[in-house]
Amino acid sequence: MVQQAIHANNKPVGASIFNGTNPAHAPSFVKITAVLDKDGGEVSDAMTLGKEGEAITTDQVISKEQFDNVFLDALKAPGGSFKFIPVMDSEGTEMPGCHRTDRLHRLRLRVPLLRVSRFRDAVER
Repeated sequence: MVQQAIHANNKPVGASIFNGTNPAHAPSFVKITAVLDKDGGEVSDAMTLGKEGEAITTDQVISKEQFDNVFLDALKAPGGSFKFIPVMDSEGTEMPGCHRTDRLHRLRLRVPLLRVSRFRDAVER
């Protein structure tokens, strides 16, 4: 029999997610609008500011300087997603003239699997 043990998966999201395709045009701030499980339910502690840091809450604003410090534990929301919008300032002011479109990113579970085998008795019956 083979069993699989999954290890913690608290990994950095990476600034490139928030910067987009051209870092020169990256927003100064983003607002996290949702962290969801695969069924669309809110997940409160899957995303943190800093590894093992404080949980990021819905409508929390993250500055460009913090983008590399956003961590995600996909084990807490496997197959889920998170949404954010670019905003003008630390108060979360939406950009004038922009239509509000939440950017959706699916969480991919990328964790090493450790295979643990159950050994048979040394003596065959």
